Amino acid sequence: MRAVRLIARGSTLDGPRREAQTGVVAEPRQPRRLFIEDVRGNERYLRTTWHPEGTTFVISTWDGDVCTGAVRMSPEDAARLVAHLAGALADGTTVRLDGRETA
Repeated sequence: MRAVRLIARGSTLDGPRREAQTGVVAEPRQPRRLFIEDVRGNERYLRTTWHPEGTTFVISTWDGDVCTGAVRMSPEDAARLVAHLAGALADGTTVRLDGRETA
């Protein structure tokens, strides 16, 4: 465990902006948050966050530091989403590491 200083940026899903807090948190085995930039850029991105205390994923869309929408998702629905994405990737299109598609 390590002490960290948490600073909230922008709005939160559970209420108003919070001031900086100091606390002790356990290091997660895997990151609980993932950011994916919109291919169009413009500081828009998708953020996924795992909340183990509620066994819920939150998938939200962001424009800069502003949350523009969010969906709470069960692990079962997350598995369906992963299967959908994997199936689409396996459906004849190979994505190269440089991001370009090949048929």
